[in-house]
Amino acid sequence: MNEQGKTYSFRFKPVQYLGEPLIQAPQKKGFLSATIQFIIPGLYINEEGHEFLAISKHCGIDVYDAKLEIVENQDQSQKATLTSIAFYVPKSVENTNIDQEVENQARLLIERFMGILSFFAGKKFSVVNAQTSIIHDDGKVLTKLDPKYKTQTPKVEFNLPEKPFGGQIPSKNIFSALFWLRRGLANRDSLETYASLMVCLQCIARELIKLPADVKYCPKCRAEIEPVKPGITALVHELVVNKLGTPENQFEKIWKARNAIVAHGNKTITADVLLEITELKYTAITLCFDGIKLAMGLAKENPPFPHQVNFVTPAPMYFD
Repeated sequence: MNEQGKTYSFRFKPVQYLGEPLIQAPQKKGFLSATIQFIIPGLYINEEGHEFLAISKHCGIDVYDAKLEIVENQDQSQKATLTSIAFYVPKSVENTNIDQEVENQARLLIERFMGILSFFAGKKFSVVNAQTSIIHDDGKVLTKLDPKYKTQTPKVEFNLPEKPFGGQIPSKNIFSALFWLRRGLANRDSLETYASLMVCLQCIARELIKLPADVKYCPKCRAEIEPVKPGITALVHELVVNKLGTPENQFEKIWKARNAIVAHGNKTITADVLLEITELKYTAITLCFDGIKLAMGLAKENPPFPHQVNFVTPAPMYFD
């Protein structure tokens, strides 16, 4: 990819191969058999773990069975739980990219499994080295190894101006926006980073957008009732569509994804939502940059720009 006359390339080291799946679902007509394997650091199940494995049957996905194995990080002498869950994905006529659908369902399965586990444990657990294996009709097992980390990262070349923001001191709202932008630029869990970017946009909207209050009247006497301030949706819509020039349908996609993860669960988190959030992340980053520039009086077409590393959006490396 070329950025301002410079060409960069990335190489990735894959996650450690966890070996042949501990469990495989037998072939079933009309379905593809798959297994998701992942390690839960810091979790040690000291018995057979029937209750632990039973979680997989309560994730709303066609799970065949699950199996666990205790593993140990020899360098740090820390035990962890290797979990394998075998499941089915229907071979629907509409689903032309069955491999992608398997990945989507595998990710959704992990998210739901870890949500239930963390709830009953009363603490947060994370996942590393997640990898999906597809068992084809001929018995061949294909395992996809996602990137672990970059073995070569391009230099981040940039010039700091003598007076950042033209000598202006950002307002509290813009400092808050920068606070959340930095978290949104992270390479970790796409749900958390996307949520951070949405909060960043909200901070910018509060700084830039001044909409009149919605005046309501008493239905009986028609007397004016105390005005109601515009909600955050109206403010961000005005910023993104009317100030930054984003098409209406694009704003709707961005905000629907936001509602799925930060707006009181107004939208169910499905495999498609998870994939869409990953794909929308760079668009959200760009809007945050453009909004901060607008707030600070900087030209949209001038640096700084989001670094090209944000274009690289591999499948989830871990679930934090």
